[in-house]
Amino acid sequence: MPSKRIHNIIEYMTYEIYLYVQRGLFERHKIIFALMLANKVLVSAGKVKTADLDIFLKGGAALDINSVRKKPKDWIPDSVWLSIIALSSMDAFRDIPDSVFRNDGLWRQWYDQEAPEMAKVGSGSILAGLAWSVRAGGAFLHAFCPVISSALPTLRRLTCYVCPLRLTPGA
Repeated sequence: MPSKRIHNIIEYMTYEIYLYVQRGLFERHKIIFALMLANKVLVSAGKVKTADLDIFLKGGAALDINSVRKKPKDWIPDSVWLSIIALSSMDAFRDIPDSVFRNDGLWRQWYDQEAPEMAKVGSGSILAGLAWSVRAGGAFLHAFCPVISSALPTLRRLTCYVCPLRLTPGA
């Protein structure tokens, strides 16, 4: 019983602090703060591995293009290929470089879409339709959409989905 009470107090205080801090932020910074808070809560709870979070935040920025597997086609930007290689260290994406090699045409078709994060793949969108965890899906989108601003609507949905506080955008 005491652990339930402590859990409720921690959840309540986290949410109240979130609301208090949100009051002082510009609108464009609120989603970033919510994402940071959600990441910290999930890492502290042991639901997200720090290594997975690092891949999501950094992608392949720490890798050198000359020290990794050669990219299959020139249409793939170096930064995206490095992020794909970094992403392959996650269990859910172990085979993604091989998939890009084998299915170059399909990947290019998907990559060239105006909003690839919303594109239909199989039975649903990238965010909802593929069989991997939400945090892995976020790392996947970040690998292919290195400019974070282009992925903000998806990050907003991702943050609201994964955050245990049930945060709403702009709240």
